[in-house]
Amino acid sequence: MVRHHTQRGVPNGKKFDRTTRLPIESKQLDSALVPAPQPARPECVEMTLVESLKSLQFWMIYFMFIGAVLAGLLILSKIQTIIQNQLGGSPQEAVKMNAVLGGLNLLGRLLLPLSSDLLKTHKLIYGISLAVQAVCVGFLPTALHAGNYSGTLACIFIICFFYGGSLGMMPAFLADQFGASIVGATYGVMLTAWALAGVGGGFIFSAVYNQQHAKYPSLDMAYMWYEVNFRWILGPIVLGFFITLFIPTNVRDVKLPRVPGELFRLRLINDRLFRFTKWRGHILTREEEETEWQAYLENSKIAEKESETHPNGVAAPAKSGDLPGSCELNSVV
Repeated sequence: MVRHHTQRGVPNGKKFDRTTRLPIESKQLDSALVPAPQPARPECVEMTLVESLKSLQFWMIYFMFIGAVLAGLLILSKIQTIIQNQLGGSPQEAVKMNAVLGGLNLLGRLLLPLSSDLLKTHKLIYGISLAVQAVCVGFLPTALHAGNYSGTLACIFIICFFYGGSLGMMPAFLADQFGASIVGATYGVMLTAWALAGVGGGFIFSAVYNQQHAKYPSLDMAYMWYEVNFRWILGPIVLGFFITLFIPTNVRDVKLPRVPGELFRLRLINDRLFRFTKWRGHILTREEEETEWQAYLENSKIAEKESETHPNGVAAPAKSGDLPGSCELNSVV
Protein backbone atom coordinates (compact mmCIF):
# COMPACT_ATOMS: atom_id res chain seq x y z
CA MET A 1 0.00 0.00 0.00
CA VAL A 2 1.30 3.46 -0.93
CA ARG A 3 1.08 5.93 1.90
CA HIS A 4 0.19 9.54 1.22
CA HIS A 5 1.74 12.28 3.29
CA THR A 6 0.34 15.71 3.86
CA GLN A 7 2.78 18.47 4.76
CA ARG A 8 2.85 22.23 4.50
CA GLY A 9 3.72 23.17 0.93
CA VAL A 10 3.28 19.60 -0.37
CA PRO A 11 -0.01 18.81 -2.12
CA ASN A 12 -1.95 15.82 -0.84
CA GLY A 13 -1.34 12.69 -2.89
CA LYS A 14 2.28 13.54 -3.87
CA LYS A 15 5.04 11.07 -3.16
CA PHE A 16 7.57 12.34 -0.65
CA ASP A 17 11.35 12.05 -0.86
CA ARG A 18 12.64 11.68 2.73
CA THR A 19 16.30 12.29 1.75
CA THR A 20 15.75 15.80 0.46
CA ARG A 21 12.36 16.63 2.10
CA LEU A 22 11.13 17.79 -1.33
CA PRO A 23 8.43 16.43 -3.58
CA ILE A 24 9.84 14.04 -6.18
CA GLU A 25 8.29 16.06 -9.01
CA SER A 26 10.12 19.17 -7.80
CA LYS A 27 13.41 17.28 -7.49
CA GLN A 28 13.07 15.93 -11.04
CA LEU A 29 12.31 19.41 -12.34
CA ASP A 30 15.43 20.84 -10.69
CA SER A 31 17.65 18.08 -12.10
CA ALA A 32 16.26 18.66 -15.55
CA LEU A 33 17.34 22.31 -15.40
CA VAL A 34 20.92 21.43 -14.43
CA PRO A 35 23.01 20.18 -17.39
CA ALA A 36 24.59 16.78 -16.94
CA PRO A 37 28.39 16.78 -16.63
CA GLN A 38 30.12 16.11 -19.92
CA PRO A 39 32.45 13.11 -20.10
CA ALA A 40 36.12 13.73 -20.65
CA ARG A 41 37.35 13.29 -24.18
CA PRO A 42 39.20 9.99 -24.45
CA GLU A 43 42.67 9.17 -25.59
CA CYS A 44 44.58 12.43 -25.62
CA VAL A 45 48.01 13.32 -24.30
CA GLU A 46 48.86 15.95 -21.69
CA MET A 47 52.53 16.07 -20.70
CA THR A 48 54.68 18.46 -18.74
CA LEU A 49 57.52 20.25 -20.51
CA VAL A 50 60.09 18.05 -18.79
CA GLU A 51 58.26 14.88 -19.85
CA SER A 52 58.07 16.18 -23.40
CA LEU A 53 61.78 16.99 -23.59
CA LYS A 54 62.63 13.55 -22.23
CA SER A 55 60.51 11.75 -24.83
CA LEU A 56 61.99 10.25 -27.98
CA GLN A 57 59.19 11.60 -30.15
CA PHE A 58 60.08 15.22 -29.32
CA TRP A 59 63.61 14.79 -30.65
CA MET A 60 62.34 12.92 -33.66
CA ILE A 61 60.14 15.92 -34.45
CA TYR A 62 63.09 18.22 -33.71
CA PHE A 63 65.38 16.67 -36.34
CA MET A 64 62.51 16.25 -38.79
CA PHE A 65 61.83 19.98 -38.43
CA ILE A 66 65.45 20.81 -39.28
CA GLY A 67 65.07 18.93 -42.57
CA ALA A 68 61.75 20.62 -43.28
CA VAL A 69 63.04 24.21 -42.98
CA LEU A 70 66.70 23.91 -44.01
CA ALA A 71 66.33 24.30 -47.78
CA GLY A 72 63.85 27.17 -47.54
CA LEU A 73 66.01 29.10 -45.07
CA LEU A 74 69.18 28.84 -47.14
CA ILE A 75 67.58 29.44 -50.52
CA LEU A 76 65.72 32.54 -49.30
CA SER A 77 69.02 34.02 -48.14
CA LYS A 78 70.75 33.38 -51.51
CA ILE A 79 67.94 33.76 -54.04
CA GLN A 80 69.05 37.15 -55.39
CA THR A 81 72.60 35.92 -55.96
CA ILE A 82 71.34 32.76 -57.68
CA ILE A 83 69.08 34.72 -60.04
CA GLN A 84 71.79 37.18 -61.02
CA ASN A 85 74.84 34.88 -61.24
CA GLN A 86 73.42 31.51 -62.17
CA LEU A 87 70.34 32.53 -64.16
CA GLY A 88 71.56 35.80 -65.64
CA GLY A 89 68.71 37.90 -64.26
CA SER A 90 68.82 41.63 -63.55
CA PRO A 91 68.97 43.08 -60.01
CA GLN A 92 65.39 44.34 -60.39
CA GLU A 93 64.21 40.89 -61.36
CA ALA A 94 66.05 39.38 -58.39
CA VAL A 95 64.29 41.78 -56.01
CA LYS A 96 60.93 40.95 -57.61
CA MET A 97 61.48 37.21 -57.21
CA ASN A 98 62.48 37.74 -53.60
CA ALA A 99 59.11 39.41 -52.98
CA VAL A 100 57.29 36.55 -54.72
CA LEU A 101 59.04 34.05 -52.45
CA GLY A 102 57.89 36.05 -49.42
CA GLY A 103 54.32 35.78 -50.65
CA LEU A 104 54.63 32.04 -51.19
CA ASN A 105 56.09 31.69 -47.71
CA LEU A 106 53.03 33.48 -46.31
CA LEU A 107 50.67 31.39 -48.45
CA GLY A 108 52.23 28.19 -47.18
CA ARG A 109 51.78 29.29 -43.55
CA LEU A 110 48.07 29.79 -44.22
CA LEU A 111 47.13 26.89 -46.50
CA LEU A 112 49.11 23.96 -45.11
CA PRO A 113 47.96 24.35 -41.48
CA LEU A 114 44.39 24.69 -42.76
CA SER A 115 44.78 21.54 -44.87
CA SER A 116 46.29 19.57 -42.00
CA ASP A 117 43.41 20.59 -39.71
CA LEU A 118 40.81 19.60 -42.29
CA LEU A 119 42.52 16.24 -42.92
CA LYS A 120 43.17 15.83 -39.16
CA THR A 121 46.80 14.86 -39.77
CA HIS A 122 49.96 16.92 -39.49
CA LYS A 123 52.33 14.00 -39.91
CA LEU A 124 51.06 13.21 -43.41
CA ILE A 125 51.45 16.82 -44.57
CA TYR A 126 54.98 16.95 -43.18
CA GLY A 127 55.81 13.73 -45.02
CA ILE A 128 54.48 15.16 -48.28
CA SER A 129 56.37 18.42 -47.68
CA LEU A 130 59.69 16.65 -47.13
CA ALA A 131 59.20 14.32 -50.10
CA VAL A 132 58.37 17.18 -52.48
CA GLN A 133 61.28 19.27 -51.18
CA ALA A 134 63.65 16.35 -51.68
CA VAL A 135 62.59 16.03 -55.32
CA CYS A 136 62.95 19.77 -55.93
CA VAL A 137 66.36 20.08 -54.25
CA GLY A 138 67.57 17.00 -56.11
CA PHE A 139 66.48 18.56 -59.43
CA LEU A 140 67.99 22.01 -58.79
CA PRO A 141 71.63 21.18 -59.79
CA THR A 142 70.41 19.73 -63.09
CA ALA A 143 68.20 22.78 -63.77
CA LEU A 144 71.04 25.19 -62.97
CA HIS A 145 73.50 23.29 -65.14
CA ALA A 146 71.06 23.40 -68.06
CA GLY A 147 70.27 27.07 -67.45
CA ASN A 148 66.60 26.20 -67.12
CA TYR A 149 65.22 29.46 -65.74
CA SER A 150 61.59 28.34 -65.38
CA GLY A 151 62.47 24.94 -63.91
CA THR A 152 64.84 26.46 -61.35
CA LEU A 153 62.31 29.06 -60.19
CA ALA A 154 59.51 26.48 -60.05
CA CYS A 155 61.57 24.30 -57.69
CA ILE A 156 62.51 27.29 -55.53
CA PHE A 157 58.88 28.47 -55.36
CA ILE A 158 57.69 25.03 -54.22
CA ILE A 159 60.45 24.76 -51.59
CA CYS A 160 59.60 28.16 -50.10
CA PHE A 161 55.87 27.35 -50.05
CA PHE A 162 56.51 24.19 -48.01
CA TYR A 163 59.03 26.02 -45.84
CA GLY A 164 56.33 28.44 -44.73
CA GLY A 165 53.86 25.61 -44.24
CA SER A 166 56.31 23.66 -42.08
CA LEU A 167 56.60 26.62 -39.72
CA GLY A 168 52.85 27.20 -39.66
CA MET A 169 51.89 23.61 -38.83
CA MET A 170 54.35 23.06 -35.99
CA PRO A 171 52.38 24.61 -33.05
CA ALA A 172 49.30 22.48 -33.77
CA PHE A 173 51.47 19.38 -34.27
CA LEU A 174 53.14 19.93 -30.89
CA ALA A 175 49.75 20.50 -29.23
CA ASP A 176 48.53 17.16 -30.57
CA GLN A 177 51.67 15.35 -29.46
CA PHE A 178 52.31 16.82 -26.01
CA GLY A 179 49.23 18.82 -25.00
CA ALA A 180 47.84 22.28 -25.67
CA SER A 181 48.76 23.61 -22.22
CA ILE A 182 52.52 23.60 -22.98
CA VAL A 183 52.47 24.34 -26.70
CA GLY A 184 54.13 27.73 -26.17
CA ALA A 185 57.08 26.19 -24.32
CA THR A 186 57.52 23.25 -26.69
CA TYR A 187 57.30 25.50 -29.75
CA GLY A 188 59.89 27.81 -28.20
CA VAL A 189 62.29 24.89 -27.82
CA MET A 190 61.44 23.69 -31.33
CA LEU A 191 62.41 27.06 -32.79
CA THR A 192 65.97 26.36 -31.71
CA ALA A 193 65.97 23.77 -34.50
CA TRP A 194 64.99 26.54 -36.92
CA ALA A 195 67.84 28.70 -35.56
CA LEU A 196 70.28 25.80 -35.76
CA ALA A 197 69.33 25.19 -39.40
CA GLY A 198 69.79 28.87 -40.21
CA VAL A 199 73.04 29.49 -38.35
CA GLY A 200 74.77 26.13 -38.70
CA GLY A 201 73.47 25.52 -42.20
CA GLY A 202 74.42 29.07 -43.20
CA PHE A 203 78.02 28.61 -42.08
CA ILE A 204 78.33 25.35 -44.00
CA PHE A 205 76.61 26.82 -47.07
CA SER A 206 78.93 29.85 -47.15
CA ALA A 207 82.07 27.76 -46.62
CA VAL A 208 81.16 25.36 -49.44
CA TYR A 209 80.14 28.27 -51.70
CA ASN A 210 83.47 30.08 -51.17
CA GLN A 211 85.40 26.88 -51.82
CA GLN A 212 83.52 26.17 -55.05
CA HIS A 213 83.79 29.79 -56.16
CA ALA A 214 87.57 29.68 -55.75
CA LYS A 215 87.70 26.38 -57.63
CA TYR A 216 85.50 27.59 -60.52
CA PRO A 217 86.03 31.39 -60.77
CA SER A 218 84.58 31.72 -64.27
CA LEU A 219 80.94 32.78 -64.67
CA ASP A 220 80.57 30.05 -67.26
CA MET A 221 80.95 27.56 -64.40
CA ALA A 222 78.78 29.51 -61.99
CA TYR A 223 76.30 26.63 -61.74
CA MET A 224 79.00 24.69 -59.88
CA TRP A 225 79.03 27.22 -57.05
CA TYR A 226 75.81 25.78 -55.62
CA GLU A 227 75.85 22.19 -56.84
CA VAL A 228 77.66 20.72 -53.82
CA ASN A 229 75.51 22.77 -51.46
CA PHE A 230 72.29 21.42 -52.92
CA ARG A 231 73.67 17.90 -52.68
CA TRP A 232 74.40 18.07 -48.96
CA ILE A 233 71.12 19.88 -48.21
CA LEU A 234 69.34 16.90 -49.72
CA GLY A 235 70.71 14.65 -46.95
CA PRO A 236 68.88 16.23 -43.95
CA ILE A 237 65.66 16.46 -45.99
CA VAL A 238 65.69 12.75 -46.84
CA LEU A 239 66.61 11.90 -43.24
CA GLY A 240 63.72 14.04 -42.00
CA PHE A 241 61.33 12.22 -44.32
CA PHE A 242 62.27 8.81 -42.94
CA ILE A 243 62.10 10.09 -39.36
CA THR A 244 58.56 11.30 -40.06
CA LEU A 245 57.46 7.76 -40.89
CA PHE A 246 58.30 6.61 -37.36
CA ILE A 247 56.95 9.54 -35.32
CA PRO A 248 54.16 8.14 -33.11
CA THR A 249 51.07 10.31 -33.47
CA ASN A 250 48.50 7.95 -31.94
CA VAL A 251 48.28 8.09 -28.13
CA ARG A 252 48.27 4.30 -28.03
CA ASP A 253 51.60 4.20 -29.85
CA VAL A 254 53.06 6.32 -27.06
CA LYS A 255 51.35 4.83 -24.01
CA LEU A 256 51.15 1.10 -24.77
CA PRO A 257 53.98 -0.72 -22.94
CA ARG A 258 56.53 -2.41 -25.15
CA VAL A 259 56.46 -6.18 -25.33
CA PRO A 260 59.66 -8.19 -24.67
CA GLY A 261 62.06 -7.96 -27.61
CA GLU A 262 60.22 -5.09 -29.33
CA LEU A 263 62.56 -2.94 -31.43
CA PHE A 264 60.13 -0.42 -32.87
CA ARG A 265 56.48 0.12 -33.79
CA LEU A 266 54.82 1.90 -36.67
CA ARG A 267 51.25 3.03 -37.36
CA LEU A 268 50.34 1.99 -40.92
CA ILE A 269 48.22 3.98 -43.35
CA ASN A 270 45.17 1.81 -42.59
CA ASP A 271 45.56 2.75 -38.87
CA ARG A 272 46.83 -0.71 -37.91
CA LEU A 273 49.75 -0.99 -35.50
CA PHE A 274 52.85 -2.73 -36.85
CA ARG A 275 55.21 -4.09 -34.21
CA PHE A 276 58.72 -5.35 -35.01
CA THR A 277 60.14 -7.84 -32.51
CA LYS A 278 63.22 -10.04 -32.77
CA TRP A 279 63.57 -9.50 -36.52
CA ARG A 280 59.96 -10.44 -37.08
CA GLY A 281 57.10 -8.11 -37.88
CA HIS A 282 53.55 -8.45 -36.66
CA ILE A 283 50.49 -6.36 -37.58
CA LEU A 284 48.12 -6.28 -34.64
CA THR A 285 44.46 -6.88 -35.32
CA ARG A 286 42.07 -4.27 -34.01
CA GLU A 287 40.87 -6.74 -31.38
CA GLU A 288 44.43 -7.41 -30.17
CA GLU A 289 45.22 -3.71 -29.94
CA GLU A 290 41.97 -2.96 -28.09
CA THR A 291 42.63 -5.79 -25.62
CA GLU A 292 46.12 -4.49 -24.85
CA TRP A 293 44.84 -0.94 -24.49
CA GLN A 294 42.05 -1.86 -22.08
CA ALA A 295 44.49 -3.94 -20.02
CA TYR A 296 46.85 -0.97 -19.86
CA LEU A 297 44.05 1.35 -18.74
CA GLU A 298 42.92 -1.05 -16.00
CA ASN A 299 46.46 -1.50 -14.68
CA SER A 300 47.04 2.24 -14.75
CA LYS A 301 43.81 2.94 -12.85
CA ILE A 302 44.79 0.46 -10.15
CA ALA A 303 48.25 2.00 -9.82
CA GLU A 304 46.71 5.48 -9.73
CA LYS A 305 44.35 4.57 -6.91
CA GLU A 306 47.11 2.91 -4.89
CA SER A 307 49.41 5.92 -5.25
CA GLU A 308 46.69 8.38 -4.22
CA THR A 309 45.37 6.44 -1.22
CA HIS A 310 45.22 8.51 1.94
CA PRO A 311 47.02 7.31 5.10
CA ASN A 312 43.67 6.20 6.53
CA GLY A 313 43.23 3.85 3.58
CA VAL A 314 40.59 5.90 1.75
CA ALA A 315 41.36 6.53 -1.89
CA ALA A 316 41.42 10.14 -3.04
CA PRO A 317 38.87 11.09 -5.67
CA ALA A 318 40.18 10.88 -9.22
CA LYS A 319 40.38 14.11 -11.19
CA SER A 320 39.51 14.61 -14.83
CA GLY A 321 42.57 14.06 -16.93
CA ASP A 322 44.45 12.02 -14.30
CA LEU A 323 43.80 8.65 -15.84
CA PRO A 324 45.49 7.53 -19.06
CA GLY A 325 43.21 7.88 -22.03
CA SER A 326 41.44 10.95 -20.64
CA CYS A 327 42.13 14.67 -20.50
CA GLU A 328 40.52 17.98 -19.77
CA LEU A 329 37.65 18.99 -22.04
CA ASN A 330 39.45 22.08 -23.28
CA SER A 331 42.48 20.13 -24.47
CA VAL A 332 43.22 20.04 -28.18
CA VAL A 333 43.45 16.53 -29.63
